[in-house]
Amino acid sequence: MGSIEKTIKNLGTERHHRELLDGCALKTLGCFGLTEMGHGSNVRGIEITATYDKMTKEFILNSPTKTAIKFWIGALAKSAHNAVIFAQLYVNENGEKVRKGVHAFVLPIRDRITHTPFPGIEIADCGHKKGLNGIDNGWIKFEDYRISRESLLNKFSDGTEDGQYKTTIESEGKRFGNSMASLSGGRVFISRLSSEYRLQALMKMWSVNLPKLLDEDNPQTEVCHALSSSMKAFISWSSQSTIDETRKACGGHGYSYYALFSGLLNYNDLHATWECDSHVLAMQNQKIILNGIRKAAKGKKLPEALEYLSLNQTTHPTFTGNFENIDELLKLFAQRASFLANKAAKTLSEYEEGGDQGFLDLQSFIFKDMSFAYHDNYCLSTFTSFLHTISDTSVHKIFSKLLLLNFYTKMNTNSSFFIPALGRDSYSKLKKLINKSLKSLRKDIPLPCVILLTQILPFPERAMGALGHDDLQVYDRYLQYINACKGVTERAEWWRLAYTNADGGKSC
Repeated sequence: MGSIEKTIKNLGTERHHRELLDGCALKTLGCFGLTEMGHGSNVRGIEITATYDKMTKEFILNSPTKTAIKFWIGALAKSAHNAVIFAQLYVNENGEKVRKGVHAFVLPIRDRITHTPFPGIEIADCGHKKGLNGIDNGWIKFEDYRISRESLLNKFSDGTEDGQYKTTIESEGKRFGNSMASLSGGRVFISRLSSEYRLQALMKMWSVNLPKLLDEDNPQTEVCHALSSSMKAFISWSSQSTIDETRKACGGHGYSYYALFSGLLNYNDLHATWECDSHVLAMQNQKIILNGIRKAAKGKKLPEALEYLSLNQTTHPTFTGNFENIDELLKLFAQRASFLANKAAKTLSEYEEGGDQGFLDLQSFIFKDMSFAYHDNYCLSTFTSFLHTISDTSVHKIFSKLLLLNFYTKMNTNSSFFIPALGRDSYSKLKKLINKSLKSLRKDIPLPCVILLTQILPFPERAMGALGHDDLQVYDRYLQYINACKGVTERAEWWRLAYTNADGGKSC
């Protein structure tokens, strides 16, 4: 219900509050219909149409092609009575059918008594998935399905009874941005119910800060979008590789169901595509960086997260400093981010296709590197700032070593860039430093401290599987999990077929 509730609340008006209240009270079940079979992250390209008929004062929903079928919609296949559907709105102006862009509608899709789809609607299950099969994903197709004029969520746009389109936001782009605002919360804010009540006294800050954040002229608004897009993309990618590396580190036991890695890999894999495909989010980040380069060239002040662009690094940076000096390493990563951004901008300007097509064609060659560099620079500088706040000497020492190891591994992972930056002799030295750093960490951070570090994020016990508990009773718990399963010590049901002949005697 999260996306439905937010959408109705953010895009609807008082006439939709009954739907909102019924949903919150679980009197009705709803689903959120944005993704289409042919359109996931490209929301502006969705094909389903909502055409206003002023004779009946209704909108007519149609899925004109197979790619216009709403697909992967959670709670749709067997559960939902109502749906929030995003569609291209069309009205008649001077005898012509005119598109007004993507709008949201709240509408009934099933009879609440018989639980069958209404005429004009076809609903089915999406079938088995790699994981998350407990989620009721379905698809829905519309054919001349009529809904009331009041179904349009009309906070920013509305239609009069005689078919005139009214809006408080003339720009289609800005209207689209407001419509998509209901999706942003999942990327930007992570809330926990256990701490919500403690924060009640601070909630007044939203009334002051939220209007500033939503102001498109506020430079922090663009930075917030760049960071949320970047973080969602790269955390979804890195977490998948981290889970797999952790599985391998557990040897053969990592392949066991009871280690939970197989389920984690399946479930986490989806993060790369839902709430916007990670590649598309990386592109959002890249466009903001390119915009920052243009601002820097004009001498405009940049937000802190983009200040590195002011370095205007146009040549491949070199490093002759101290590998154990955090400030010098941080400067190198800022130079790297600036250099790759300038290189990407220059390559795009010289590319024969140019414009949007050039931007897409060059993704695999340079633009993704620019995004990675932005992300690395921001995370490492944030880690460094956090380090300065630690007053306890022993804790500061541990986190300093972890930060250095983070620098070293990122340099090793991006060797194609850092070998020219360091020179081959220095790069060989870096390899030795990584090994030295790992040995030093094993010595300086004893096993109890390692366990404490893993408890910084307090995962629930049920998420630890057989191998992840901090009491280190791995084998006892592992056997306990296995032996708790039905039939593990019993003969197979088919044993007679395999090991006795037809006369009941022993097989040879």
